[in-house]
Amino acid sequence: MALRQLTHYAARFVLGLVLGLTALLTGCGGGGGGGSAASNNPPQVTLSSITITPSTPLTIDLGATTTLTATGHYSDSSTANITAQVSWSSGSIITVAGTGAFNGAGLGTTTITATMGAISSPPLSITVIAPTSISVTPASIAIGVNTIVNLSAVGINGSTTSTLTSLVSWSSSDSTIASVNSSTGIVSGIAAGTATITATFTNLSPATATVTISTGVGGHNLATSRYDHTANLLTTGPNSGKVLVAGGYVTGPSDTIKTTELYDPVTAT
Repeated sequence: MALRQLTHYAARFVLGLVLGLTALLTGCGGGGGGGSAASNNPPQVTLSSITITPSTPLTIDLGATTTLTATGHYSDSSTANITAQVSWSSGSIITVAGTGAFNGAGLGTTTITATMGAISSPPLSITVIAPTSISVTPASIAIGVNTIVNLSAVGINGSTTSTLTSLVSWSSSDSTIASVNSSTGIVSGIAAGTATITATFTNLSPATATVTISTGVGGHNLATSRYDHTANLLTTGPNSGKVLVAGGYVTGPSDTIKTTELYDPVTAT
């Protein structure tokens, strides 16, 4: 009887010990399970705001390019350059010229905004102003019959300059000698003689260039006779003053020429 009672008390003691340890382990988080799930999953970092640099209103010349930077500000107080990731929006007087680069394409004032998802930057004000004068480069050039050359219009505003080639209106004093594309400034030699090419912009004084067309220049004096080719005047380097001739064809589109060569207007070779 005494042995039976001892066994009974021992069983109750063991059961109590097990229950006590179980409660202790449960109170300590399951014996090694760690803290709560939240401590293993840090808060997600989200975009809080976007700013544009520079942040103050800008004034640029017509035809000039300005560069902007978009910075993302995040919920963990970090920042990042997101210029290439945002969507840029602006009025029609500003056109995109590259990542974060914008060109003044028209006169007036507009705003530009950077957006990513539902977050947008404060609008930045940009004013595009007109030049005070214009010029044409080169101011004088000699080309051959059936030869083309690109003229450029430059806007001048104090000490700054900008390209206005596609924004001016081009005309020729004699289109039977030299014709010019009214939008691009590309001149084509038609017949021997001299013509004045004029660039006009709003109410500014027109700018001019003199183009001399000669039958002794162009395809007949080039190493490769060609028509409808491009001709660009070089203004820097050891070949400054010469014309780089490229492409064109001999008799038709099926005879496309893929070579280039230099032409010297001084020596007509």
